[in-house]
Amino acid sequence: MKRKICFVLPEYARATHFQYVAEFVEGLAAEADIFLVVEKGEKRVYLVSGQTVMPREDGKDFDLLVVGSNAVPDGMSFSDTLAYGADRGLIQIAEHPFIESHRGMGRERLEEYIEKFDAIEGHNAQAIFGSFMSRLPVVGAVFSRAGRELNETAQSVANIYGVPYVANSDAHRIQDLGIAYNEWDGELNDAHEDRFLAELKAHIRSGKFKTFEGYEPAFSWFQWNSRFQKGIKKHGNKGPQEEYIPSNLLGK
Repeated sequence: MKRKICFVLPEYARATHFQYVAEFVEGLAAEADIFLVVEKGEKRVYLVSGQTVMPREDGKDFDLLVVGSNAVPDGMSFSDTLAYGADRGLIQIAEHPFIESHRGMGRERLEEYIEKFDAIEGHNAQAIFGSFMSRLPVVGAVFSRAGRELNETAQSVANIYGVPYVANSDAHRIQDLGIAYNEWDGELNDAHEDRFLAELKAHIRSGKFKTFEGYEPAFSWFQWNSRFQKGIKKHGNKGPQEEYIPSNLLGK
């Protein structure tokens, strides 16, 4: 018989937004890949383990979004990383490919491995700065490297090559989940984790879904970023550290 874990949720606390669920899942993730199902009435939500894997080429690290495991080794080449994921039936998505200031792979690598990806991240909800921001003095050059136009470029490449693109909240707080998302009709077979992941992968590769492409409000973006910065300074590792700079503000 397949083993199951029953976790009884404490009373919902608006201030924490189920932070204890995140902590529970984080601890469990060290032992196993997770497909967590949350049910309320007739509604069902699946939380699937995943990670940003960091392939390494030419002395640089890049980002690759993987769904279905949180144990893919970092530091392999793109080719070896993609082969590793394919052998295990994982979902592999080109993560913010044109935000090269934050480990985006860039156009050359995206096109080189385009057939290996299940999808491209064509909309990142945290890339909130419009093209007009690039005309601002001093900071404009930084904003232009990670603004909304880079989402548009990723979508254009996806359309040229006939590869689906997905929308991603890239949420840094639980309450920001769902700012951007993907939706399709029908249900997934959740009788077994492998079958569930295979069907999810097939849905994504088919491209037969709708993307909802919202953006993090500017005030909210600066709010979470400010709190994150304070948390890094307060709880960071001992010794000198580089300042945390969100992907949207990173320069080359």
